[in-house]
Amino acid sequence: MTRLNNAPCGYLAFDDSNVLLDVNREGAAWLRRAPEELRGRPLSDLFGLSARMFFSAHVLPQLAEAGRAEEVYISLVCADGSDLPVLLSFARRNDGGAAINEAVFLPIRRRQVFERLLADAQIKEVRTTEDKDEGTADAQDVRANLELSERLAALGLLAAGVAHEINNPLTYVQGNLDILALDLAPLKDRVPELAEDLTALDEAQLGVRRIREMVAALRVLSRVSPNRRVPVELSEVVNVAVRLVRHEIMRKGRLEVDVASPNLRVMGDESRLGQVVMNLLLNAAQALESDRSAGNVVKVATHLDGDRALIDVLDNGPGVPAEIRKRIFDPFFTTKPVGVGTGLGLSICHQIVSSLGGMLTLEEAPTEGAHFRVSLPAA
Repeated sequence: MTRLNNAPCGYLAFDDSNVLLDVNREGAAWLRRAPEELRGRPLSDLFGLSARMFFSAHVLPQLAEAGRAEEVYISLVCADGSDLPVLLSFARRNDGGAAINEAVFLPIRRRQVFERLLADAQIKEVRTTEDKDEGTADAQDVRANLELSERLAALGLLAAGVAHEINNPLTYVQGNLDILALDLAPLKDRVPELAEDLTALDEAQLGVRRIREMVAALRVLSRVSPNRRVPVELSEVVNVAVRLVRHEIMRKGRLEVDVASPNLRVMGDESRLGQVVMNLLLNAAQALESDRSAGNVVKVATHLDGDRALIDVLDNGPGVPAEIRKRIFDPFFTTKPVGVGTGLGLSICHQIVSSLGGMLTLEEAPTEGAHFRVSLPAA
């Protein structure tokens, strides 16, 4: 018997093979299908490409790890090919030894209306506090920033999905290269002509390992997880962020990493802390002047100061002018050119660190440049 068959919400159930086991009448009606038409079909039939990638990269790992995934915004595909934006909450239960994944969902038309009303309210507030001409420009900025935030979020989800999709074929490539290396190794001394080929094989294996490291770093930083705190090793957080931004920094100067402090842990979330470190490193790289790349340097270090675990990010760029130091953590405040920054990075980082019981501060740089410090209670 279908669960929640008379409930005013959609319901679906699927197994670990991602085959639909059940759909209630309300959910099937929203999808413009009959319940019996959906049972036995792959769950992926309800998703478009980007939604399928997001589901695989985010929802399934969280279901397996935490047993639930709440407030997931995604679009389902109706029978006529139209999109149905919905809010889903997933839970995993055991049914006679078999795992069953269940979800309830509602269309989010009301949420979209609310977001538009909220944007309009922000615009009206700006208009009442500024002159008419300035208010119009600021109103456009508010709407543009909201739209840009949505685009950035969509791009982040897409990047995470791409990383997940890359990982599977990459496994085959690495496996075949490893087998080839094992087969050719005994011939190395007997067939000198193979030396150049074996060198090329070693380089290919190294390249694959670097790609896998990048994919792993992307998946860590884009992981959707509950708001919980677990012991996190700061050196791992920094190393993951460094792998993702090293190329950007090396284009502008030199990168110095000092995470020698052993077992320096905090209670937090690895992906959210990684986002903070990555953002601080990118800001440091963007502050460097291209015409003096030989002397440019970005430093990141972790160390223990009493009962506080510290992450320091320093650069020797032009620094932060005194007149704007008090505003740098304000939302949408940026000194970067149009198209380079949104003004949200430092504000979001400040919120993340504060939510973990820590502080993000702009310190006095020892010489020139900027010095940002993340201070968290040591675990």
